[in-house]
Amino acid sequence: MEIQLPVKQSGNAYSQFLEATLRLGMQCVPETIRRRAVQFVRRKQTPQGGFRGRSLEPDIYYSAFALRVLNLSGELNGQYLQPTCSWLAQLGLPSQNLVNLYSYCHCLVTLAESNDSKLVLIWRQAQDTLPRLLGNYRTQQGGFAARPGDSHPTTYQTFLALLCYDLVNQSPPNPEQITSWLMSQRRPDGGFADHELAPLSATNPTAAALASLFMTGGISDELREQVIRFLLHLYVPHLGFRAHTRTPIPDLLSTFTALWTLWQLGAFNLFDIEQLYYSIAAYQHSCGGFFAHLADSLSGQAASEESLEADLDVEYTFYGLASLSLLTLHRRRENMNLLTTAHQNDKGT
Repeated sequence: MEIQLPVKQSGNAYSQFLEATLRLGMQCVPETIRRRAVQFVRRKQTPQGGFRGRSLEPDIYYSAFALRVLNLSGELNGQYLQPTCSWLAQLGLPSQNLVNLYSYCHCLVTLAESNDSKLVLIWRQAQDTLPRLLGNYRTQQGGFAARPGDSHPTTYQTFLALLCYDLVNQSPPNPEQITSWLMSQRRPDGGFADHELAPLSATNPTAAALASLFMTGGISDELREQVIRFLLHLYVPHLGFRAHTRTPIPDLLSTFTALWTLWQLGAFNLFDIEQLYYSIAAYQHSCGGFFAHLADSLSGQAASEESLEADLDVEYTFYGLASLSLLTLHRRRENMNLLTTAHQNDKGT
């Protein structure tokens, strides 16, 4: 049976393409891994309804990652999310922090899709307000900053702003200026830096820049090849991707963003999928959460589940599941291609 992979459409559909790809791949991830992760995330829910990070209070940033894990795993229909809906409804649209603004909007979209009538109404109202709010984060250079009125744009904040526009199916004003600023963050090694004063390119700004460029108009073949070479230079065989050239070991955030970028660029056949899959699966502790680094997983496996509950978080659990999702989806596609080829050869003989 052929696998129908999501296709990136023109226009404002980047978020849908990302989520649909990960959701399809999640179906291929072993049920034990998914179940443990879901149970871990649910234990991070606070009495108020939101999900926490390393503190005991609900946090909109971590709540967005928690809901993404639950959504990708098909676990958004439980009654346990009613307090989350109520918590979101009373929060209001953040206006002083772009990270929180995007996180809040992503939570609204995710839960509104589950047909919570109150959140559907709030999201409709937010769609009218959001473009105006985003304008407050735009800088003269063309990129977006972390806070309204800040004059220092970053690649990461620009990526978040574009995702917000994407969520409301709108293009940002003057996308050519955004593209120009993003390309100014390109460094000679083919990667991108996070801001103008950063001399060093890195995995995560490169992934954010590529995603942003896809949303503002696309990339050239030359840029594609240079980014692939840059990311593969940061790959540690069988273990994952480093954040930049000065870090010796891979981490799960950089590994996921590199994998997603290489997936979009059609370069998943340039490294050993099987070995990387088993390494990332080893990041997961028996409690269900994922470690940030492989070294943490090796030292943390002996720790008690109680002590790890405070240290592991839903953000890196999402990165772990999302990485496994892409790897298993590619593996399944390759296996189906081999079966199709074998079938065609049999018919030919």
